[in-house]
Amino acid sequence: MFKGLTKPKFYVKCKSGLKMTKTRLEGIRKKKNSVQRYLKNDIADLIRNDLHYNAYGRADGLLIEQNMTSCYDDVDKFCECIYPQLSTMQKQSQCPDECKEAVQSLIYAAARFADLPELRDLRSMFTEKYGSSVEPFVNKEFVEKLKGNPPTKEMKIQLMHNIANEFAIEWDSKALEQKLFIPPPPSENDQGKHSFPKYDNDDEGFTKRDDNKEESETGSSSVGSCSEEDNEVSTPSREKKIINDAAKEKTTQPRSVRRKNLKPPPGRENINYASVAKYEMPLCPARSASLPLESEYEPCLKPARASSLEPEMLGAGHVHPKLPDYDDLAARIAALNG
Repeated sequence: MFKGLTKPKFYVKCKSGLKMTKTRLEGIRKKKNSVQRYLKNDIADLIRNDLHYNAYGRADGLLIEQNMTSCYDDVDKFCECIYPQLSTMQKQSQCPDECKEAVQSLIYAAARFADLPELRDLRSMFTEKYGSSVEPFVNKEFVEKLKGNPPTKEMKIQLMHNIANEFAIEWDSKALEQKLFIPPPPSENDQGKHSFPKYDNDDEGFTKRDDNKEESETGSSSVGSCSEEDNEVSTPSREKKIINDAAKEKTTQPRSVRRKNLKPPPGRENINYASVAKYEMPLCPARSASLPLESEYEPCLKPARASSLEPEMLGAGHVHPKLPDYDDLAARIAALNG
């Protein structure tokens, strides 16, 4: 009972979905044809005015539009293949052989055509009824078209030939082909731009690689020979050693931190530091080893701390006034004991 109710539902939904898809395809096809007609006229005008390279650039867009129109035509063809077989598909649990490719191709196209929403409803019904049994039967050519591979140079030139023949335009593509396929010769500035010497890595360092050794030996008689000392000095390893020695000497020299005359802090602009010498000036501790030393010690400009006791109070005979006399205290203790 319930099985009989689901079959008409499948038939009705598929039929309405296919009809709506075909109606949408008619409107889309009209728009695509008008766009292609405009692009063809534009390319024909460019070829007629000897603007071949500009026409070559416009051919890319026309090829893409033609490819999409071909994909829409394939979808229409798949719908026409399924529509007369709906009654057979309703009665059988398995998909008919003549509809397997069309069913799986529509399932594949459902996620790639946003302007055909009915394909998603068809995909849900076909997947629910047949599962994954029709996956291997997708149209390979249709899949390649939907990948959207960029057109090649040969395809663009052939399209321009077709448009020229359609509009009765005499056009020779040799100049354009020569410009596209033959690379331009290198200029004089580019030839000497990257002429760097080559070096080989050996144990002692980097030595210059002489690629034209035989030529230099044959022409050495006319040029003359250099002494062994000059050759030794001119080698890159010798130069590298000299540079390293100079860098070591530079790093070992002490570098003063105070190169600029620093301004005195606020409030000490008028201090005469020569008069500070009469105060006791203890020596500051040595700097950390991380900073280079300008001198062994630097005098602190901070005056010594004043003593809180007067000199008269430091005498040897001074006794605190509140302390008792020792002899009197001893006599009292002896009287108490006796």
